[in-house]
Amino acid sequence: MSGSLPISYSTLGYERPSRILTVRVARWLAAGLFWTLLGGILVAGSAFAVASASNVLLGALTPVAAILLLVAGATLARGARRVRDLSVLYYVEHAIRLDASLPAMIAAAEQNEHGAVRSGLGRLRRRLTAGDPVSTALAIAAPALSKRMIGVLMAGEITGQMPAAMRRITVRRDFLPAGDPTDSIFHRWYPLIVLTGCFVGMQGYLIFVLPKMNFFVWRQGLPRVSHNAWMQALTDNFGYVIFAIAALAILLLCGRMLAQFFTPLGMTLGPLRNVADAVGWFTPFAGVGVRSRALGDVCYVIAHALDAGVAPHRAVVEAATASDNFILERRMRRWASEMLAGSDMALAARKARLPTLLCDMLAGADKDLHEIFQFLFRYYDGRFSRVAMLLRGAIIPLVAIAGGIVVLGVANGVFEPLVGLMNKFASQH
Repeated sequence: MSGSLPISYSTLGYERPSRILTVRVARWLAAGLFWTLLGGILVAGSAFAVASASNVLLGALTPVAAILLLVAGATLARGARRVRDLSVLYYVEHAIRLDASLPAMIAAAEQNEHGAVRSGLGRLRRRLTAGDPVSTALAIAAPALSKRMIGVLMAGEITGQMPAAMRRITVRRDFLPAGDPTDSIFHRWYPLIVLTGCFVGMQGYLIFVLPKMNFFVWRQGLPRVSHNAWMQALTDNFGYVIFAIAALAILLLCGRMLAQFFTPLGMTLGPLRNVADAVGWFTPFAGVGVRSRALGDVCYVIAHALDAGVAPHRAVVEAATASDNFILERRMRRWASEMLAGSDMALAARKARLPTLLCDMLAGADKDLHEIFQFLFRYYDGRFSRVAMLLRGAIIPLVAIAGGIVVLGVANGVFEPLVGLMNKFASQH
């Protein structure tokens, strides 16, 4: 329209989308920097205080103890929040399964609970009374629930299959068992702590110890420490860079644990979420588990949506919200758009670069689509379970072997010149 006035976003009370994104990125960077610096100050300050009060050796060991305490405290805090929020979720699941009035049952449960669970139920009741969808109300009242859980609930709510969606996220219990917090500590943070400690120890040895030792043995007429030539070359070229990266990793770990201890969401990935999704999707072996879990979720939603009489393209669109990986979500939306453009279900799936098994099973299948997607979600669920169990059982032995190799190399570099010195002095006397 030629005579129309330009839209003023400030007058309407809205911000430009680019400005909103900039503000979100700035807030994310500020929060990450705050927690990282606070974690580093806490660990370094405790080490300095212990070193000043007792001796340098205890001060050097204090950061390790502080990091372990942070990891244990953050894991316990996260487990407590997950148990609290899952208690809220189970009340919703009972109300939906019994086909009862959700606000009334939540209000009754609120009267019989206490503490944090009661507060969560109160927030949920207020959001439901205000007219929010169940998935949105749960995301606000129970922030420790994962994005995947909320996405499956949202898809089930839109397609009219809320009981099936509730069954999906309550049977597949992707949360920390309340009785075994050490299980999460060992399998989630043990590898990172061990590998980071090995890198820091190796680089500290190569930068501060090995050059002095080589100079000393050269003065005594002994050869250089030859077995650690590759380590020496690594130190000469990239020593300080690797040391700085390892120190930054420790700072980020401390900040993440501190944020997780004090806040429900901790340090979120923010704009790096898509990068993390892409890395998880394309990683050679672990990516099989990531892809299988996401595909199992969307096939489950599509199967129950088709069973409820939803059109196939609509079921595919709503199933995209059940995926917590942006790559699969983008491919699902392209699948739906190709179907709307006139392609059949199998050809549209091929154009969207979905797995070959799914495309082949859909080829020529005009009927029994519900049964096909039921089989597919069971297949991908079983595949995810196998990969998860294999990774869970193999990660600690692999990390222990890698750490042992590093320790063996460092120990060899320490003892080789000492043995040479003893042999030289023994031959002289």
